[in-house]
Amino acid sequence: MFTITLQRESGEVFQLLYDQRTNALTTPDGQDAMPVYNDGMGNWRESKTFSPENPPGKTGDVTNLKIQLGLKCNYSCSYCNQAIHVGTEIHTGLDDVHEFLGGLDSWLTSSPKRIEFWGGEPLVYWKKLKVLVPELRRRFPEATFTMITNGSLLNAEKFDFITEYDINIAMSHDGPGQPLRGPDPLEDPQVVEIVNRFIEERPFSFSINSVITTANSDVNEIVDWFKKHLHPNPPINFEGVVNHYEENGLGHTQRFSRDDYAKLVSSIRDNLKSAQGRSQGLEQRVYQFIQGIADRRPDTATGQKCGMEREDKIAVDLKGNVMTCQNVGATGEHGLGSVFQMDEVKLDTSWHWRERPDCAGCPYLQICGGGCMYLKGDNWVDTCENEYHYAKGIFEGAMRMLTGADVIAFEGQHTRPSRAPSNPNLIAAVNVA
Repeated sequence: MFTITLQRESGEVFQLLYDQRTNALTTPDGQDAMPVYNDGMGNWRESKTFSPENPPGKTGDVTNLKIQLGLKCNYSCSYCNQAIHVGTEIHTGLDDVHEFLGGLDSWLTSSPKRIEFWGGEPLVYWKKLKVLVPELRRRFPEATFTMITNGSLLNAEKFDFITEYDINIAMSHDGPGQPLRGPDPLEDPQVVEIVNRFIEERPFSFSINSVITTANSDVNEIVDWFKKHLHPNPPINFEGVVNHYEENGLGHTQRFSRDDYAKLVSSIRDNLKSAQGRSQGLEQRVYQFIQGIADRRPDTATGQKCGMEREDKIAVDLKGNVMTCQNVGATGEHGLGSVFQMDEVKLDTSWHWRERPDCAGCPYLQICGGGCMYLKGDNWVDTCENEYHYAKGIFEGAMRMLTGADVIAFEGQHTRPSRAPSNPNLIAAVNVA
């Protein structure tokens, strides 16, 4: 149980209690701090624990189908979470697209509600997409199609194709922090023109996704940058805070300083205070958290951040190989088997948050969802520290939206993982009041 001390602009100070296990937000005398629509006894889907020793499987009854076209990209972004897996993918051609489509009925036993097309950069695989997308749209007319792109290859032809087959597009771009990521496609006037067409003509099917990094730790600066360089009302989302995937534990991903973390938390909180400069992505995260409190969603129903532990969410390549997720290759440790032998597919690469000793005691568990499920060692510790502060900003923004007051203290045992003391590079994890 955590004690939250809040202060209104009038100076009034009051306290609330929060239990991250039951998602209960109450007053000190035990009254609900907001209307509760579910007493916690609802028909919640249990999030089952798993580990490499106790792996879940997959099924052909798929709701979310992620198709990895390959890991090729025309950019080499400095902190790309796919970079260390390049070379573990299986290279495919147009013949494989036809074979993939021809074999779908042999293993896919339901109509997916969501189909995602992934690279590398998916538009590098334009010839494959022109065969794959129309046929999948014909078979699954009600499915939501999505694609994430760096935007550099967008042009009028692709705009028309994306519009015809109703594909939701997210463009990855870090705004003022783009130099850390890599080249800036918005230096090309043609790309700017097409992006603005998306914003104007497909406003509910297009977003700009930014990653929070040390060069990009103020979300309001990010929103303002896109307003200046693109459109007065840009649809800004956030892919979240940068994760550490590098084999050497750091690579190009600089560690956040205490000042960086403070800026991140305060900028998220400030972004959610008024209608000016709000991000639809941050708002969605806050609303999801508040809905969880209203529904009293317990931690037993909290799954992983990505949801890829679920048996009905699956990442496959065009050969039918199943992988941990769309960001890895099938020939490395993240190859899980084949859709044509679905009973043998096991997610033996990852850990549920219950298998991470510090997750259950984290006050932001319901927001974080355990982070990336396959990270381990120092990469896990570094990523957790980043995710913790990103979730802290969302939590404080939610409290502001619910109460009209700012969090000035948050007392309780904030359990945190830490590196071995011999490593001097880690900012020591502490209990934050």
